[in-house]
Amino acid sequence: MKTKIILFCMLALGLTVLPARATTYDYPYLALESSDGVVLTVEVEGLTFTIGENTLTATSADGSAYTFTLSNLSKMYFTDEATAIMPLSADSDEQVEVYNTLGQSVGNYRNAAAAKAALRRGVYVVKGKSATFKISLP
Repeated sequence: MKTKIILFCMLALGLTVLPARATTYDYPYLALESSDGVVLTVEVEGLTFTIGENTLTATSADGSAYTFTLSNLSKMYFTDEATAIMPLSADSDEQVEVYNTLGQSVGNYRNAAAAKAALRRGVYVVKGKSATFKISLP
């Protein structure tokens, strides 16, 4: 009888001190971060992945597709915050305007690749006609 009481107390104590377990349902977004610091968040619901030769394509429920080169993808994690920042292809010929973290314009560039090559170390917001994204230059 004493053994049963001790086991019951240990079980009750164990259940009260165990941390709550999080599930993917607790986090509505999946963040995909590339090695150059660009973070894209997509809704988890309806999200599908396709893996190609050297690419990972995340397709959201609305049909928007985002492709990452596997060697450039640094991490993926669930989050409850959306960044609302979408990536602009670095090889796009779309003209971009770059802002520092104070919101001051630091210049207009031919494309995102030219901006990254010209900028010094720091964090910037790059705004193109079709998208806006954050970059972090080491």
